[in-house]
Amino acid sequence: MGVWVVCVAIITLGGCSSARRSGDAGTRVAAGKAALLERMEEQLIPFHGLSARINMELRMKDKTLSSRVEMRLVKDSLIQFSVQPFLGMEMFRIEVGEDSVKLLDRMNKRYLIENYARLKERSPIEFNLYNLQALLTNHLFLPGEKQMDKQSAARLRLDQTGSTSRLSTEDKAGLVYTFEADGEGKLLSSVIGDKEGRYALSWLYDDFRAQGDRLFPMRMDTRLLRSGAEEGGILWRISRLEIDPSMRLGTPIPSGYRRVTLEEILKTISQL
Repeated sequence: MGVWVVCVAIITLGGCSSARRSGDAGTRVAAGKAALLERMEEQLIPFHGLSARINMELRMKDKTLSSRVEMRLVKDSLIQFSVQPFLGMEMFRIEVGEDSVKLLDRMNKRYLIENYARLKERSPIEFNLYNLQALLTNHLFLPGEKQMDKQSAARLRLDQTGSTSRLSTEDKAGLVYTFEADGEGKLLSSVIGDKEGRYALSWLYDDFRAQGDRLFPMRMDTRLLRSGAEEGGILWRISRLEIDPSMRLGTPIPSGYRRVTLEEILKTISQL
C-alpha cells in the first residue's frame, strides 16, 4: 500500500510541475506563432488585381494534357481562367465567383453554371472563391472564412521541426488543414485532408522569384491523393505575372449557347 501512495504522490507532483512548464511552453509557442505569422505576412504581395500567363499540365490517371492558360483575378470577387491549347485560341473560359462557378465551352457552344452547394456534393473538401484565391496567391486561409485576422489565427496550432514550421487547424467536418513554412516565412505547402489519410489535396510551392521587394512562387504543383497515392494533379508554371493591373471581369453567356451538366463537361475533357 505504501508503494502505491508514493507512486500517486510522484504522479501528482509530476502533474503539477508539468502544468507549470506547460504554461511556460504555451507562452513560448504563442509568441513563436505570432512571430511566424508576422514573417509570413511580410512575404505576401499586396494586390487588388493579378494576372498571370501559365503553362499548365493536367495529370489524369492515363494521360497528361498541356495548355497555355491566362489567369486574371480580382481580389475577393472573381477568378477567371482562359484555357488556350491551340495558338492562343480560347477553348474554355472558367470563372470562379463568390457563389458559383461558370464554364464556357467555346468549341461546342455550351455553358455550365454550378453553385458551391452542388459541387460540395461531389467532393468531401469544401471549395470556394476565397480558398482557391489563397491557394493561387500563396496565402494562409481558414476553412469557411473570407480572411484571416488575429482572432481566427488563434485557431492555428504550431509545430516546429528545425527551421520548418507547420500550422494546422480543423474544420467542422473534421478535415485537417496543414500549412508548412520555411524559416523566412515563405509558405511552401498547403494540404487539406482527412485524419485517416484516405484523401487529400496537396498544393506545393516552388521557384520563388522577386516581385518588387517580395517573393512569389512561379511553380505550383497540385496533387489529389487517395491513401497517399496520387490520383491526378495540375502543374502550374507561371511565365508572366503582373500585380494590380486595371481590370474588370465577368463574361455574359453568348446567345445560342446551351446549358449542360458537369458530367457532360467532364466527359468531354476525358476524351481530349
